[in-house]
Amino acid sequence: KEEKRQNWAASKIQALFRAHKTRVSGCARAAELRRRWRKGALQSTQESLQERNEDALEVLSNMSDIESVIRAFKSLELLTEVMPMMYDANASLVVRCVYVYMSVMNRSISSVEVLKSGAAVLVNLTRYRRTGPKIYLRDRITQALKFMWRFCNSETQLFCILSTYIWLFSKYDAARKDLTEFLRIPENHKMLVTIKGNVSRMKRMAQNTRNNNVFHTPQPSKFVSHTRNGSSQWNQSLRDSGNLSICSNSSNSSLLPALEPDYGIARVDRPRYFEDAQQAINCLFEVYSL
Repeated sequence: KEEKRQNWAASKIQALFRAHKTRVSGCARAAELRRRWRKGALQSTQESLQERNEDALEVLSNMSDIESVIRAFKSLELLTEVMPMMYDANASLVVRCVYVYMSVMNRSISSVEVLKSGAAVLVNLTRYRRTGPKIYLRDRITQALKFMWRFCNSETQLFCILSTYIWLFSKYDAARKDLTEFLRIPENHKMLVTIKGNVSRMKRMAQNTRNNNVFHTPQPSKFVSHTRNGSSQWNQSLRDSGNLSICSNSSNSSLLPALEPDYGIARVDRPRYFEDAQQAINCLFEVYSL
């Protein structure tokens, strides 16, 4: 019995000693990690999200060159995506600035990049429940409709982003009621009908192009090389043209854009924007009972 008691005491002492050693070494490692983290934060040259936001807004407020504007809009697109809560206080100011720049853009490649990023900022702020109702104004919807009409035949991605922007207001009761009345105004409804007709026409053209590529085998020409390399290049061009038309119709119409922010984590089952122009315009007609 005495030997058993001594063994139990020895085991307990050993356990207490091991626990003490673990705590000592663990505290030292934790202290080292804290020191390295603080030192790294002080010496880091990478901009914080707040600094990127301030720099972007400063660039946009000074009407800088187009490259700086594109970078600023890209920063705003990222920030409103991962941290929309940063804009609780100044969401309306940011949206007004975005519309000012969008209103002076043309059809150039750089302008379209600005328009896409600007529209993405609008979508991100509309999707976030604390900023969405704050940025709703009828006049802004009118401008968005004009952009949709202007680019429905040439920039499908931009069109889908703008459609998502208007569609997302349907999750706010007050905005949905007012927007339904606004879109039923004859002038606005006529524009939407025109847009829908243009989108449907482009869809049919893409479908006809795909059918022609699939069912009509091109005849060899005397100007086409019949060597192995020439044949492979010809077949590759056919595959590329077929893929281009197929991709334009390959989106799953059952997938709707996410109603809530994803904070930078993209989900396959909840895309950020509409992926098909026909689905986008049909959803607008359906959700607002047009």
